[in-house]
Amino acid sequence: MSTPTPLPRPQPTEEPIDPADIVTIDTSKNGPNISVDSPKDPARVNCSAHNRITINAFDRKIDILGGCSQVMVNGDGNVVNIAATSEIVLNGHKNTITYSKFLNGKRPIITNNGRDNTVERSVKAEDAVN
Repeated sequence: MSTPTPLPRPQPTEEPIDPADIVTIDTSKNGPNISVDSPKDPARVNCSAHNRITINAFDRKIDILGGCSQVMVNGDGNVVNIAATSEIVLNGHKNTITYSKFLNGKRPIITNNGRDNTVERSVKAEDAVN
């Protein structure tokens, strides 16, 4: 007796990206890496040249303006509002990340190596654009 072949499950369709939600930047060159390491570092960071942002902080609220190549969060308990990024990497725990726009029309790649992190698109993150 043969085993029945399972039927393929339909894949959820992603909602199309509204052109008004796209941030277009030149990604051929990356700006310098920017680190947020201590409470003395600014809570507002500008990704003016497709920068890579690394957050090594705990319990901070950080707004990231512009378009980043990557935002990596190594600390715990942070609230990070991102205007637009190609990639989000979470190595910490209990971080809340929001982003508002799509860099060059693509959804960010999200890698969650930590626990109890949330990443979502939110119009509230749009405050970080201004």
